[in-house]
Amino acid sequence: MSSNSIGLNEKLITQRLNMKSPIMFPATMTEMLTTMGSTLASFMFVWAIIRQYCPYELRRFFEKYSQKITEKEEAAKKEKEAKEDAAEKEEAVKKENAARKIAGIKENGPTKEDAFQSQVGKEIENVLS
Repeated sequence: MSSNSIGLNEKLITQRLNMKSPIMFPATMTEMLTTMGSTLASFMFVWAIIRQYCPYELRRFFEKYSQKITEKEEAAKKEKEAKEDAAEKEEAVKKENAARKIAGIKENGPTKEDAFQSQVGKEIENVLS
């Protein structure tokens, strides 16, 4: 090994020793991908063993509850998206109402009272002119 790589390893070791959290996080992207790859391989190995040597009923139990978990996650995701859409629509309505107030338009459009006042204003203008 070159002296540069030894210095880099010592630097990584000292960084990890100086970390305040007890959880060890991978210091580099390579280490993170390596960890993720070995974890995925472990799950695949365990699943292969379960499929080959466990009784069908036990396998079906695992499949049933893993499917329920994924369905719950999908439902939660859809619910979150629906809430976000509703919030966006509500924000758009608030902005539109604010723009209408600035322009002098009522939120629900002109009322009978507004029409009467504008007609009275027109008649006064006609009399004065």
